[in-house]
Parts: sequence; C-alpha cells; structure tokens
Amino acid sequence: MAYRAAADAILIAHVAFVLFAVVGALLVLRWPRLAWLHIPAVVWA
Repeated sequence: MAYRAAADAILIAHVAFVLFAVVGALLVLRWPRLAWLHIPAVVWA
C-alpha cells in the first residue's frame, strides 16, 4: 500500500512539473517573478 501511495505521489509530481514547464510561460505573463522558477524548469525539461 505504501508503494502505491509513493508511486501516485511521484506520478503527480511529474505531471505537475511537465504542466508547469509547458504552461508556465502563460503564468509568467501574469506573475513575472515566477520566471525564476520557470526558466530552470524549461532548461531541465
């Protein structure tokens, strides 16, 4: 049961990272300070 919860948490974290890397540019237009997180995420992705 713990392995399934850990796998679900990792899956959610990965999906959130991919969505942030793709859609983060729109968020940066709204909140420019978010660029400090978005630029490294895009480079890593």
